[in-house]
Parts: sequence; structure tokens; C-alpha cells
Amino acid sequence: MIATERLILRGFTKKDLADFTAYVRDRMSSEDVRYDMPWPTDGKGIKATLRFFAKDDSWFAVQLRDGPVIGFVVADRTKIEHIRSLGYAIRSDYRNQGYAFEACSAVIAHCRDEGITGFTASTADCLEGSVRLLEKLGFVKTEAIPDASLNTDAQGNPVHFAAGRYKLGAHE
Repeated sequence: MIATERLILRGFTKKDLADFTAYVRDRMSSEDVRYDMPWPTDGKGIKATLRFFAKDDSWFAVQLRDGPVIGFVVADRTKIEHIRSLGYAIRSDYRNQGYAFEACSAVIAHCRDEGITGFTASTADCLEGSVRLLEKLGFVKTEAIPDASLNTDAQGNPVHFAAGRYKLGAHE
């Protein structure tokens, strides 16, 4: 568990089901979802996703102190032992309040204490808040991806967008 001024970052548990369901349904109804992989929104699929997150210590529930789970931060393992891939998302009604920066900063510090020396991240160029967050965290854009696609539109056609890959810290 990691505690910050306003947040608790911890592993997911089955007790998080109601908050996690609210988070997933909020996420999947967002305009931003077209720039990410789709997640299941039915009860069975949400429970399976929560179980997966709960078994993997790289996923952190972002919980308000004395409040609900409002998102996640993941420091996913990569092929290189001392490098992690950072991912994050905060429920739309809690955005623009500094929670993502607070949570990501704490997870990065925790990982560095555990010997992690570098991080990667990717985001769509049009997600200006995500780009600003990565830059504020110290990430540098190292690669432009002119034609990314992770999702489809209502007709099943791929959604294409420009994206970037970012790095933070030592990668040797």
C-alpha cells in the first residue's frame, strides 16, 4: 500500500466491485475510449477484469482516502526487468484535480525504491491532458506513431489516430 496526501494506492480486491463497475462504465462511455482497448461492461466481464487486476501486483487501485476507488495506475512489466510501462486512468468526475499526477508520482517513486530505473508510456496525441501529465511527470516523447489503432467505431471500422511513445529515466 502507498499513501499520499489524498490517496491510497493498493492492490484491487473483490470488495472493490461496486466502485470498479462504476469506473469501468464511466470509462467505456467516455469519448476517450476510442483511443484505448475496449473493456467488458457486463457484470461477468467486469468481475473477470477485477479478478485479473487483483492477482497482478503491478495494478494499483487509486482510492480517495475515506472514499471510493476512482481509477488505477499500472506499472506493467516489460521484457526488460528494470523497466515498467506506466498506464493510468481516473474516473471522469474526478479528473483535472491532480489525482492522476499524485497517483502516478507515488507509483513511480515506489517502483524506483524497488529498483526500477525507467518507464515507458504511450498516449494519443489528441489526449492533451494525458500528454501534459506525462510531461509533468518528466517523460520525454521518443517516438511518433502516425497511425495507431486500438479500438473500432460503431460500424466495426478501426479508429486511427496519431500517438506518441514516451520514456522516463534510464533505459540501458
